[in-house]
Amino acid sequence: MSWIFTGTLEQLRDLFDYDHNTGSLTWHTRDARYVAATHIARWNTRCAGKRAEVNDRKGYYQTAVNGKIYRTHRICYALAHEIDLIDVPPEVDHKDGVGTHNWKSNLRGTNRAGNTKNGKIRKRNKTGYKGVTWDASSNSYRAALMFNHVQKDQRGFATAEAAHAWYVEQSKLRHGEYGCGNKNGTYE
Repeated sequence: MSWIFTGTLEQLRDLFDYDHNTGSLTWHTRDARYVAATHIARWNTRCAGKRAEVNDRKGYYQTAVNGKIYRTHRICYALAHEIDLIDVPPEVDHKDGVGTHNWKSNLRGTNRAGNTKNGKIRKRNKTGYKGVTWDASSNSYRAALMFNHVQKDQRGFATAEAAHAWYVEQSKLRHGEYGCGNKNGTYE
């Protein structure tokens, strides 16, 4: 049986069951439109009702449809907002910063700039605070963030905590709902 996955809302509903509250994506039972008649029973026994996503080892789930791999949160966003896959915004952001939390209230459409604003603290960070570094030239802490492709920074903080407080204030002011100030990708 040969069919083409175009990502229409109708196809998504035919292929998947999506729980808006838990973010769980499972395979729906299939019929002759998607599986050869001789394989329907076998496919439905083996796959229907089972998770349609696998961890990609980068902190996200992915789902393979007809040999092509899709980020699961994009499929979930389309189902949650009842749109075709092609109409999903360029980036889908996880509000809490956890790439496997695909429930409707945690997903929001954005662009690259919006998505990078609430990124997690970098692994190389030695201060333990997002946007804060030690500035050896001034023998003090420095806080910095990007806004509209321009770096805004402040130097001369005596403590990393003080620098971080400035960073959080600026992030809220400039990044709004997309900004964050801690390791988890939120202001809390």
